[in-house]
Formats: sequence, C-alpha cells, structure tokens
Amino acid sequence: MMNVIKPEELRQATEYTLHGLTADDSLKFRILEKAASSSASPGRASLHPVPVLCSVLAVLLIAVLGLNSLHPASSVEPVMFNSFSAGYSDSALPLFPDGFNPDAVVCVELSGFGRVSDSGQCNALSGILASRAVPADSGNLSSGGILSFTDQSGNTAAFDASAPYLSGENGQCWRCPEFFTMFEQLSE
Repeated sequence: MMNVIKPEELRQATEYTLHGLTADDSLKFRILEKAASSSASPGRASLHPVPVLCSVLAVLLIAVLGLNSLHPASSVEPVMFNSFSAGYSDSALPLFPDGFNPDAVVCVELSGFGRVSDSGQCNALSGILASRAVPADSGNLSSGGILSFTDQSGNTAAFDASAPYLSGENGQCWRCPEFFTMFEQLSE
C-alpha cells in the first residue's frame, strides 16, 4: 500500500527521496522560468471526441425537428400533366370497319378508275392501306370516287376517295399516296 504524505511532511519526504540533492540557483531559475512561461501561454486544449460527437448529433437532431415542423404549401388544384407523342396517334379511328377482314380481300375497286380482282394483289393493297395510311385533315378531300374493298365473306368496306386521300363512313380522313400509286399500277 501506498502511504499518503501530508503537505507538512512533504519537505522531509523529498529530502529523504532525493538523498540530500539540492538545486543551485540557476536550476531553480530555469524551473521557475519554465513554469511561468507555460502558465502564460497555455497549450492548445485537446478536443475530446465523445463530447464533440454528442454536440454534432444534438445540432442535427434539432435541425431535423425544426425541418419537420415546417409544413409544405398546400396546392389548391391537383397538377395535371399534358403529354402527347409526335406522329401517328393511337386515338385515330380504325381504317376498316369492325367485322371486315382486310387480310381476305378479293376485290378492290375505285369507281371510274379501275378494279383489282387478284386476291394476292388485293391483299397487298389492303395491307399497304392498313399499314401506311396516316390520319389527315378532311378539308383536303375533294369529291373523287368511291373506293370499295370486298372480302371473301362478301363484306364491303367503302371509302370516299380522291388520291392521295380517303374518308370512311365515320368521317375519319386518311392520307396514303403509296396505296394510290400501287392501285394505278395494278388496276385493269
């Protein structure tokens, strides 16, 4: 065990420990000078990581609580986005009426211009019209003739036609110059 020395006994304990060694005046002066300079300019206090970390966490917690108390502005009306795609619109009405089979056409006729009755050529014409016709403005259609397609079942699809435009019974207008070019080449 270690004995505790009282302040009154300190001088006697140091003399016993140092065995009579004493400091001369120059050593005493250096000790006092060093003690005076160290107390005049204290060293940089070291930061302890635990208190610093706790302080940072406390600031972040206060910031989060402050931000959560803010309420965003409520909008009066819901936001509506308007989008559209360029080119062909899927909202256009179908070219051929329901119940008509454009893959089984046996006769294509344009009144006053000719007729195609070969089933392979008829299917090619209806295929071009079905795949390449694009919706158009009905103001471009002038009176021309009646374009009719007849399938194997005897169903007929009729259009008002004036190259390169055609219009169905539903009022929808299409443009297909490729169809009219091929029809002229194949018609009798």
